[in-house]
Amino acid sequence: MYLCMKILVKKMISHYIKVFPLAKMPLLIWCNKLSKVEFKTFIKLKEV
Repeated sequence: MYLCMKILVKKMISHYIKVFPLAKMPLLIWCNKLSKVEFKTFIKLKEV
C-alpha cells in the first residue's frame, strides 16, 4: 500500500512541478523529508 502511495505522490509532485516550476524546490524538499519518515497508521500520515 505504501509503495503505491509513494508512486502516486511522485507522479503528482512531478505534475505540480511542471505546472508550477517555482514550487520545484519546496516540493522536492517536502517529498524528501516525507519519504524518510515511517508512519504507523494512515491517520498519522494525514496529520502531516
